[in-house]
Amino acid sequence: MKWPWYKFPTPIALLKLLGFRNKLREDNLHNTAQLPTQDDTELPLPLPGDRHLVVRTADGSFNDLEDPKMGMAGTRFGRNFPLKNVYPNEENLPKSDVEGPRVLTGG
Repeated sequence: MKWPWYKFPTPIALLKLLGFRNKLREDNLHNTAQLPTQDDTELPLPLPGDRHLVVRTADGSFNDLEDPKMGMAGTRFGRNFPLKNVYPNEENLPKSDVEGPRVLTGG
């Protein structure tokens, strides 16, 4: 019988969760960072001192210390589908700039 991760002692459970996270990132998320953007988001600067190691930043940077831009405001989300399998649904695209998402949301 296979035990779920939460049945293990905390240190072992954390290692199992780390393994799950890495596996999900490998198999389920596809990188969208190589796509062209309208506005290039600059690499964030860490907060003075080491605060970025222990607190969240307003722009979402440094949630992942190995990739400071991951999850940051103005960056793309990872996708669950490979980009080669994604295409726009022409019927649902805005007909003009007036109907664009930035206009509707005030962004």
